[in-house]
Amino acid sequence: MADGKGCIKQVATSPDAHAIAKAEQAIAVRLFQQNGIDLSNLRFTRFIEEDLDLNGRTNHYVHVSAAQFGNGLPFLTGGIIYAFKDGKFTFLSGELLTTTVDPKPVSSLAQVRSAFFTEFIKYEQNSSFYKAKDFKDKCLTAELGYFTLRGGETQPKSVLAWHVKPKDAEYPTAYINDRDNTIIYFFDGVWTLGPR
Repeated sequence: MADGKGCIKQVATSPDAHAIAKAEQAIAVRLFQQNGIDLSNLRFTRFIEEDLDLNGRTNHYVHVSAAQFGNGLPFLTGGIIYAFKDGKFTFLSGELLTTTVDPKPVSSLAQVRSAFFTEFIKYEQNSSFYKAKDFKDKCLTAELGYFTLRGGETQPKSVLAWHVKPKDAEYPTAYINDRDNTIIYFFDGVWTLGPR
């Protein structure tokens, strides 16, 4: 089953494929431009606009969530939120990410599929809501991007990675390092209260 010969398709998200309505996008672009914020490597994912009355004064707030891109590829983790009050940028929630890692993959899609199922089988041995055999004939999707590794006292480091999951489903999901096919993270979507 873990031979990598089954269906896996590469998917890609463009920074121009904003996930908010056109009218919201126009407002966001205007706010970014009038505040001198570069939006060339951002894909808008959420937009919240509200008026709040405080001490008899109405303040207009806009919060724009965005996915970040580098070298044309998404950062698979590390979404950020830009906050504006009355048209002025007030704060950034999250960390601006950059990378110098080459965006050209070395792993084949078959290797990525095989790594996914090898980890799925190991994960399943410690109890899992899903069973690997139920997915062996299903197609997987794989998106290439950057995963930011963090740990202890070390500086964050970006690696080229694949985000893999079943087509048309969120779980089980894995992040796989492109350079050596090691699993960065695997999750079946089920949170448990006790140890696994």
